[in-house]
Amino acid sequence: MNEVFHAKLNDEGRLVIPAVCRRQIGLQPGQEVIIKVTSDGLLLTSYEQDLNQFQDEVAKLVGPGVSLVDEVINERRAEAAKEAGE
Repeated sequence: MNEVFHAKLNDEGRLVIPAVCRRQIGLQPGQEVIIKVTSDGLLLTSYEQDLNQFQDEVAKLVGPGVSLVDEVINERRAEAAKEAGE
């Protein structure tokens, strides 16, 4: 996926993403994308790609077999029990 494509901004500053690029990353007409400004330029991703990357990063931090949802529920139950006992 190290292909290089050229595109041109139109008079309104809009950029048309070449069809082959859209197909390679699974973008559909009308789909919203995320554009990040990096030191290397612009990074364009779909919401799904960004969400998957975020989930992968969190999974690395949390570790296997840990459910953050269960941890939050347990914390809330402990707080509720503490408040009920006060």
